[in-house]
Amino acid sequence: RLIELAGTDSLTGIANPMRMGEEFIRLRSQAERSGMALSLVVLDIDKFKRVNDLHGHDIGDRALQHIAGILSERLRGSDLACRLGGEEFALLLLGADHQQAAKLADHLRQQVDSIPLSLNGTELRISFSGGVATLLNDGDDLSTLLKVADQRMYEAKSSGRNRIVSAHNPVPESLANS
Repeated sequence: RLIELAGTDSLTGIANPMRMGEEFIRLRSQAERSGMALSLVVLDIDKFKRVNDLHGHDIGDRALQHIAGILSERLRGSDLACRLGGEEFALLLLGADHQQAAKLADHLRQQVDSIPLSLNGTELRISFSGGVATLLNDGDDLSTLLKVADQRMYEAKSSGRNRIVSAHNPVPESLANS
């Protein structure tokens, strides 16, 4: 039980970075043995500071729990949702190549966007931006994959937010530099 608690984010109940690191090692080994793809998606809630500033940190916490709940409900049993910290999440997707991971992340993005957080009769719409990286195509260790996915997530934010960027749909130079 203590090991489980040590690997769990106390606010959201999903995996924390320590557990993600352990699971990545296991999933990478499984992917290499079976020839399966393994992708990492980094997600960041759009304009989260504004949520905290307008509604308070308790509502910000509820928004994080709301997102974590949707991710947990919608992922397959072989996938792992993790809260990296702050308003940033990561997904480890075994058996998902770049295209499949981007499609799943975009589906999750649409789900989050369409299921507002209820706040005493009002609804708070939440969106996120994400970036996708795939084992071998973008790197062979977790640190490198996190950097690539994080960079792509920032490309999604700089090109308008509420979108997913993967290697197969890079942001045009003109948008990335504006």
